[in-house]
Amino acid sequence: MDVAFTMPIVIGTSIFPGEILGLLGFSYKSSCPVLEIVMLSSLLLVSMATVNNLCYAYKKYKYVLLTRLAASIPRLVLYLLLTPIWASTSTALSFAIGSVTGVFATLMIVPRIGLNLDWKKLIKIFFVPCWLVSPLVYCLRFLLMFFGFRAPL
Repeated sequence: MDVAFTMPIVIGTSIFPGEILGLLGFSYKSSCPVLEIVMLSSLLLVSMATVNNLCYAYKKYKYVLLTRLAASIPRLVLYLLLTPIWASTSTALSFAIGSVTGVFATLMIVPRIGLNLDWKKLIKIFFVPCWLVSPLVYCLRFLLMFFGFRAPL
């Protein structure tokens, strides 16, 4: 259910970060790549949170700890190493890389807790909301242009 609500917002925000950040002001223009990276990596967090919730329900706290550490340790190390070099973009990349490592750890834990994933249904769950939101996003863009709103890109 999280994916059904999260996916349209994430896709819309990652497709049009300029328009959304333009609502906040012109000075936020440089944050478009950061917003795109964070939004796309948040999709990974939904799948990781789902498995973590199941581990909590099964009282498998060790697995929850392992997945959280697998996501947090790379983030922390990369934050410390890359942020002085590339500032906010490296922070977003560190977040994304930590999300990827967390999902890999989650995928390794899935068989151990006895969760059988139906990949066909999972693909439908991820892509149907994307398919549904696409016309809405383009209609929104048309309306913004029609009313003369020009966001910095």
